[in-house]
Amino acid sequence: MNKKLREMEDQIGKCDDAELVKMLEQDSGNYDRETLLMAEYEADKRGGLWKLKEKSIKIEKREQRKVESFPSEEARNSESGSISAQIDTLKGGSRNIKEELILNEWGTVVEHGAGHAQEVILNIHKRLLEAKIPGGCEWFYGLVKSSGLFAKVKRNFLLVNIREFHDYHIYIGIRDYGIFLDCCRFLTVEPGRLKRWLSRKITGYSDALSVPKNILIHQDMRAWVTIVHHIVIDALEELMTDLGKDPRLIQRGSKGFLEIW
Repeated sequence: MNKKLREMEDQIGKCDDAELVKMLEQDSGNYDRETLLMAEYEADKRGGLWKLKEKSIKIEKREQRKVESFPSEEARNSESGSISAQIDTLKGGSRNIKEELILNEWGTVVEHGAGHAQEVILNIHKRLLEAKIPGGCEWFYGLVKSSGLFAKVKRNFLLVNIREFHDYHIYIGIRDYGIFLDCCRFLTVEPGRLKRWLSRKITGYSDALSVPKNILIHQDMRAWVTIVHHIVIDALEELMTDLGKDPRLIQRGSKGFLEIW
C-alpha cells in the first residue's frame, strides 16, 4: 500500500460513526471508488453501515432531547425530588438476613453509571407492574441488614417475593460504587425456623422441604426468576443506551441453581 493510500486509511479510521455514515450515504458522489471501498471496510469493522446509522440516529435524537429540554437547576432539583418521592412509595421496612442460602446470582457494573440507581429501581418497578406475574408476586424497596455480631452491614435492596414460593426471595441491588453503578441480583431460599429444623431432621439439609416437588412447580419457579432477571437486564439496557454505551456489554448469564439467561 502506497503512502497516499495509507494516509487515506488513517483519515477514514479517525472518522466518527456519523461522519462515516454521511460519507457513504450522502456524500458518496464526492469520493472515488477506492476511498469508498476503504470507508465500507471501516464501517464493516465497526459492525456494518446499518448499525452505524442506527447508533447515529440514537445519538442525534438524544442530543436533540437535551437541547429541547435541558432542565434548569430548579427543574433538576424538582425531578430529583420526584424520583425520591416515588422511591418512598416503594419502601416497605427492613429485613434481617441470617441463614439465607444463595441459589443463583448475577451481577455487573456500568461504568460512569453512578447517580442513576434510583432511576433504574423505578424502571424495574414499572416493568414488574407491566409483567403481571401470577402467583402473588409482590415487591418493596427496603433495608437489608446482616445479623453478624461484630460486622453489621445495612444496604438497600428491591426485594421481590411470590406467595406461591414463599421460602424464596429475589434481592435486587442497584447502588453507586465510585464512578460505577453496581448491579446485582440474588435468588435465596430462606425457610422458617421450624421448617428448617424439620428439614434438617428428616433429610439432613435445611432447605430440602422448600425444593419444588415436581417439574410443573419447578417450571413456575423458573418462569418467575427468569422474568425478574430479564426485567433487571432490560432496565440496565435502557440506561446504557441513554448513556451512549453498547448494551451488548452487559453480562447476561447467572450462576448457580436455575441458571438463567
